[in-house]
Amino acid sequence: LLHHSFGWVNSKFHLMSWALSCMSIKKSLGRVELYTNRENVDFFINTLCLPYDEVHEISPNFKLPHPQLWALPKIYTYSVQKTPFIHIDGDVFIFDDLISTYGNVDLIAQNEEYFTDYYYRLMPSLLNSFNYIPNQVKEDFMKMEDLKALNAGILGGCNTTFFKEYTAEAFRYINLNLDKLSQI
Repeated sequence: LLHHSFGWVNSKFHLMSWALSCMSIKKSLGRVELYTNRENVDFFINTLCLPYDEVHEISPNFKLPHPQLWALPKIYTYSVQKTPFIHIDGDVFIFDDLISTYGNVDLIAQNEEYFTDYYYRLMPSLLNSFNYIPNQVKEDFMKMEDLKALNAGILGGCNTTFFKEYTAEAFRYINLNLDKLSQI
């Protein structure tokens, strides 16, 4: 299962990127699904006629609790998966068959990357402000050196149990800190 989610397009560049991403996935991998809201279903399917094999309309009850949580729709999309999947962002272009090489791995991500100064500067305010920080995150924050992350431009895998736990913890992290988000 390969999919895009919640394609918020706010410029001509984003529109072109999204269309090329969809077309490259379709050509290279054969199947692509879209997870999005009603407004984007109309736009991507009825206006742009992008060749999604299946469209999943997300509940209108899903709302961003804070405008800076722009990645939350992806996490929501991971949370509703019941079978192995690969999620691909609308600015990622696929020109090879990922499935034959990585289709049976527990976890696939776009790339591993080191934390930037932005993250290191943000960490103390999170530690001082938030009501709840997952133990794994807290342990990493205490190291304060050579931290790595996975770029989620491509993210998925066969370990659906991991994704259920990961997304539940991500939503817990956010929900227990909603009143603190404006402080960072």
